[in-house]
Amino acid sequence: MSYDVQRTTLSAQPILFCPDRVPMAEMADALGRLLPKVFGYATASGATIVGPPFVRYFNMDAILEIQAGLPVAPGASATDDIELGALPAGTALTTIHTGPYDGLPGAYAAIQAAMKEGDLSPSGGPWEVYLSDPGREPDPQKWKTQVFWPV
Repeated sequence: MSYDVQRTTLSAQPILFCPDRVPMAEMADALGRLLPKVFGYATASGATIVGPPFVRYFNMDAILEIQAGLPVAPGASATDDIELGALPAGTALTTIHTGPYDGLPGAYAAIQAAMKEGDLSPSGGPWEVYLSDPGREPDPQKWKTQVFWPV
C-alpha cells in the first residue's frame, strides 16, 4: 500500500484518557477495555466529545506505554482513573491507513521515511485516530486510521 504523507500544523486538543502499560500482543484487548471506559465517563460527566477515539504511544517496546482516549471540548473534568490532558500543538506528519490494524506498521514506515527525507526528527509520541468504528463497519478492509507523528 502506498501512503500520502502530509505535513500539518496542529492546535493543542484537550483529551480524556486512560494511561496504561500493555504488552503489544494485548493491544486489541486493552483498547476494547479502555476506550469504552473513557467513553462512558465522558458521556456520564457531560463532556463534549469532539472527535473519534485515539491511542497515543510513548514507546514502541514490547510493553507499550499508551494513552487511550477521546478528544473533548474544553471544560471536561478528570476522575481517579480517567485523566485530562492534551494532544500537543505543533508540526506533525500524518497519513491515513486503510485496512486492518495489523497493516499499520506500513503507515509508520512511510512517516519515518518522510522524516528521513525531510531531515526531520520525532518530537513526541505518535498517535492513531480511529476514523472507522468496527462496530459500524464490519469489513476490516474499509477501516480508516489516521496516524500523526509530531516532528
